[in-house]
Amino acid sequence: MKAKAIKSLLQQKNIFFISVFSLMIPPMILSVTEPLFFTSRIASLLVPFGAYAFMLSIFRKPGYMITALFPIMLLNAFQLVLLWLFGGSVVAPDMYTNMVISNSSEAGELLKNLWLPVLLVSLVYFSVLALGAYSFRIPDIPYTWRRRAVLSSLLIFLTGLAFAGISKARNPEYSLKYNVFPANAIHNLDYAVQKWRQNKNHTQLSSEFSFQAVKTNHANTREIYMLVLGEASRACNWNLFGYERKTNPLLKNHEGLFLFSDVMTESNTTFKSIPIILSGVNASRYEDLYKQKSIVTAFKEAGFKTLFVSNQAPNKTITDAFSHEADENLNFTKTSEKSGILKHLPDAQMFPEIRRFLNSEQGDLFIVVHTYGSHFDYKERYPKAYAVFQPDSAIVAGPNDRTVLINAYDNSIVYTDFVIHSLMDMLKETGSASALMYISDHGEDLLDDKRQLLLHSSPHPTYYQLHVPMLLWFSESFQQNFQDKVNEAARHKEAPVTSSVVFHSLLDIASIRTPFADSSLSVVSPALSIQKRMYLNDYDQAIDFIEAGLKAEDIEMLKKQHIYFKENQDKESLQ
Repeated sequence: MKAKAIKSLLQQKNIFFISVFSLMIPPMILSVTEPLFFTSRIASLLVPFGAYAFMLSIFRKPGYMITALFPIMLLNAFQLVLLWLFGGSVVAPDMYTNMVISNSSEAGELLKNLWLPVLLVSLVYFSVLALGAYSFRIPDIPYTWRRRAVLSSLLIFLTGLAFAGISKARNPEYSLKYNVFPANAIHNLDYAVQKWRQNKNHTQLSSEFSFQAVKTNHANTREIYMLVLGEASRACNWNLFGYERKTNPLLKNHEGLFLFSDVMTESNTTFKSIPIILSGVNASRYEDLYKQKSIVTAFKEAGFKTLFVSNQAPNKTITDAFSHEADENLNFTKTSEKSGILKHLPDAQMFPEIRRFLNSEQGDLFIVVHTYGSHFDYKERYPKAYAVFQPDSAIVAGPNDRTVLINAYDNSIVYTDFVIHSLMDMLKETGSASALMYISDHGEDLLDDKRQLLLHSSPHPTYYQLHVPMLLWFSESFQQNFQDKVNEAARHKEAPVTSSVVFHSLLDIASIRTPFADSSLSVVSPALSIQKRMYLNDYDQAIDFIEAGLKAEDIEMLKKQHIYFKENQDKESLQ
């Protein structure tokens, strides 16, 4: 009896409806989560429904089209996992790029905490594929039924297009390729491919570029400058920036250290934020990046010996191209001989080579240190000796495990504190006129509020992803030689700036002049000015960061952290 009921259920018409419904899951969710007005919401449902129903009804057996739509099912599965992770928004161009550049270690650490949504979407679409295979073995759909289905689906599709036309009339920026899934996801994939090709051509396009950099002022001793790049470290979890936990026990009492409390990153993705930090471009002039070199070349032109040392895996991005500009380029990721999976050891593994470079070269030096910092999985980022906050090992990064997640994340900050402190001590030991600048590429969501968001690179950033720590340390010798720069740094500690100031500030600190440096963007210049802070969105468009999709929860945190977020607002009103 049960077998007969199952056989009755698994008819071609039922397979047709099950398949259409499964394909419509992402459009149905997005029609609720996305900020659409009524007519565009209707279009986002009717257009894909009509298209899927039409495609599945033109064949005698739906299995033919179900098989052909396998790429769309993969796209749907990816979209559903991202909806689970970020709570909304279509697959963005940057998400495709992140998927390509993520190494096996990163992917493994993330997937083991997303096993449930991955399992569920896999069950859904593998089941549909199985039904498609079964469709080949059973009688065809009757011609008369298919004819009605074809006509009905065309009517639904055309009605959807009519609603899309109304939406376009109401809002000229409305478009099927931006507002209807899966058309928008496919368009974003095409855009990501185009940008990836531009990235690959960077070395060729920038081959003739020169900063025309010259050093205009010299200390009475050797000069060494170091830029330390953090990963996924958010300012609100640093004790130095008001966090109640003692996550910075070593830096807390470090002399010559200046903290910049109001710094926003211009991108929440590493592959875009790091090039902005390392180059003279910003969100408003991001296209210039493809024809320019990095700050490493500016220091080389000014007579410095350079080192780029990284604890992040090569991924063929512009950051990789920048690293190869250095006289020495060292990477510390290792591949396991047994599993073939990349292993990220703690950031201190880079110390011996940094120390060797400092001691073997007698001239002026510039060093870039790219750390792995607080990249998820946090408990893998630090040795056990730095597991200050316990427990720190969660099976799954879910709401019930937030305390454990925060403990592990805070421990990674404690270890970052040790890394920066140790690098400062190395510079101090040289007796040189030296300076160290630290900034994180972006922050991180840690299930902070009712949105339950996790990680970074979401299509719409949050306060937690944007507000990053920035530190500047000067040695005694540097302070004796360039006291005016030290005084300006002290004066600008609360200035509202973005990550794009790093390039201009470091060149100013080292007294290097180039037509590409802007003193109004240097935190050690009296000419520093408050400028509109921009954010680079998924289409590489510069928008005011406050208009990048921040919600009420984010605005509340901006006020709580005294972040300047309106260009016509008196900063004192946030105190």
